[in-house]
Amino acid sequence: MKLDITKKETVNKMVNSLFYQAEKHDVSLKGINTDNWQWFLDDLFNDGGEIRCENFIDLSIGYSLQFGEFESIPMMNKHWECCIDAIKIIEKKVQ
Repeated sequence: MKLDITKKETVNKMVNSLFYQAEKHDVSLKGINTDNWQWFLDDLFNDGGEIRCENFIDLSIGYSLQFGEFESIPMMNKHWECCIDAIKIIEKKVQ
């Protein structure tokens, strides 16, 4: 299957977006990991999850919809894979 949007470009967009938001809000992503990222981001930005959702998680939807309908298991699996891969990259960069 030829993808219009690749996982690599999706994950890169997610990583760049989160680093941009952290810089814009003058906060550090140090301490984020794959176990705590959702709570970490909500606490860090103190915005009710807006940045976590709109400027991070939602960026994976275009890619993941190539694997199934919205909220289908295949779509959601790809969606969460992108989130975890992006967090792993961020975690490594901020150590």
